[in-house]
Amino acid sequence: MAPYVLFCGLTMAVSWGIRGQFGHERGAMIPGVTCALAIALVSIDDAKRTRLAALGVAGGLGMAVGGVMSYGSLVEMLLEPSTFWRGLAGLAAKGAIWGGIAGGALGMALSETRYRWRNLLWLLPLLAFWHITGNTPSLDGLSEGDMSVTLAATLALFLLWLYAVPRDTSAAFMAMCGLVGFGVGMPFGYWLFAVCRGAGLMDWWKVAEVVWGFCGGAALGLGVYCLDEARTSPPHSPWRAPTWLGLIYIAWLVPLANALNVLTYWTLEKEVLGPWALALYGVGALVLLVGLATLFECWPNRLSPRRTAALLFVWVGLVTFAAQFLKMRFPNTITGPHVCTQIVLGLGVAGLCAWALWLGLWSLKARDGAIVERDHGRLPSEGAET
Repeated sequence: MAPYVLFCGLTMAVSWGIRGQFGHERGAMIPGVTCALAIALVSIDDAKRTRLAALGVAGGLGMAVGGVMSYGSLVEMLLEPSTFWRGLAGLAAKGAIWGGIAGGALGMALSETRYRWRNLLWLLPLLAFWHITGNTPSLDGLSEGDMSVTLAATLALFLLWLYAVPRDTSAAFMAMCGLVGFGVGMPFGYWLFAVCRGAGLMDWWKVAEVVWGFCGGAALGLGVYCLDEARTSPPHSPWRAPTWLGLIYIAWLVPLANALNVLTYWTLEKEVLGPWALALYGVGALVLLVGLATLFECWPNRLSPRRTAALLFVWVGLVTFAAQFLKMRFPNTITGPHVCTQIVLGLGVAGLCAWALWLGLWSLKARDGAIVERDHGRLPSEGAET
């Protein structure tokens, strides 16, 4: 159990610290994707790794949904005794909403329920509800300008749908793990910020992000461990065109969309580059998409899903860390507590990348004996002869 909790928790912690430089939906995809890759690496079930592309997309998009919420005003409430408990309750609610939706999305990719394209039709009334309530100011209320109440109702409907339509208890269980982990971690992290801000050489806002990222990731890792112990395993997923599209989303859209945000920051906000620099978006997108499409077409025949997960983990981690460092460093100078923060994040990324490579490239023999056996997408019966 410890590898699940520690590897997923530390991955989410460091990724959430990196995400803080980008914010909102775009930045939230980073911890969602890296946690999904961590799950694929640490799980003993090979069938979960064949769902690597779906797992990464589910993690990235599921985590991005919560990025529409703001929580700065709630953190400010912690600084005043008269509003402390209200702020803490609001942070717990927003963390629970964020983690519940992300956990449920990951659970759908991990469960033994087979989802088909027609299942997406159920999203239409949910999207209509989201659009109507999200554009009705009187229905949004935990803080100004976000969609907290709408997302809370969305999470409730999502859980109801999981139980009533596909009867996917595994996905609902993962949603509850995310709900509890983030619901506890977010208020705890910002309580530390409120108590310790200004003390020592650390950026305590960043410490708060790392703390609630660890709590959420550890809870999701514990959930995956429970699924593995219960032998809950997804159907086998062959590597076809949708898989390549998912891998391109993981390897290109998430890390490089955030990296290109740095280019926008330098061009439009700091004005250290001319408008011509924005043309690099199109050129970079075309070259990288063509290159990655060719590469991923060859990969399934050359690399196992486990090795693919390890290499993608290293790639996403290094690119996103470098992008946030450059955004911090230029045209500004990193000083004071931010120096310690960057050192800790850098060491964290290096350590996690080394751990991922060990899990993906060098620990195959040690783990192969523990992989859950499968026969055409079905677990063997308890009484089957070996």
